[in-house]
Amino acid sequence: MAYEIARNINGLLDGRKPISTESEARVVAQALANEHCEAFQLWDSTRMIDVISPE
Repeated sequence: MAYEIARNINGLLDGRKPISTESEARVVAQALANEHCEAFQLWDSTRMIDVISPE
């Protein structure tokens, strides 16, 4: 199963990045959230499964 991380900007997914595993997607999403000081969404092939906020 493929995963994607993206920012939700006014209902549009911005900067979508495909990643092969959920654990890797979570690490990348956390790093991006911290770097950009905004939340990133974690998606599987059918739905959003989590929101990763900056620490």
